Amino acid sequence: MPRATRQTRPKAVTAASAKAKALAATIAAASPPNLTAPAAAAASPPPPPPPPPPTLLFRDAAAWESWLEENHKGTEGLGVVWLKIGKKSCPERTVTYDEAVELALCFGWIDGQRKALDEHFFIQRFTPRRRKSIWSKRNVARVGMLKKDGKMRPAGQVEVDAAMADGRWDKAY
Repeated sequence: MPRATRQTRPKAVTAASAKAKALAATIAAASPPNLTAPAAAAASPPPPPPPPPPTLLFRDAAAWESWLEENHKGTEGLGVVWLKIGKKSCPERTVTYDEAVELALCFGWIDGQRKALDEHFFIQRFTPRRRKSIWSKRNVARVGMLKKDGKMRPAGQVEVDAAMADGRWDKAY
């Protein structure tokens, strides 16, 4: 039986392979260290998450209005609040949803997401209106009544004027 012989590569292929390996080693040595390596990530922990927005309870519309007078500019991280509002079955008196929305509109704020809390309360998110936020026909009508009654505040009127100027007022859904 013939003996298996080992095939050898031509010397040119072996030399090219050696040059490629040498070039790769040179490039690797000249490259900056990999900053995304696990060791680099472990050196500095991620920043802590921001604190959750406050949940506030107001016994009446006057208390919510007073808070908005002081905080409507959204300073010091108070650009988002959750209002704790009593359901119809709630034995305690709180600001109502309609009162809260109307006062928010007066100050340039808007209601957002609603979440169930328990059998007596739900929470409603309120934030300052964003620059390009879209208006609902319902809130356009509410603002009309608030203006007629002389309840709009300068901050709320600024938002209305901006929406009228850029066409969002007429595009209300």
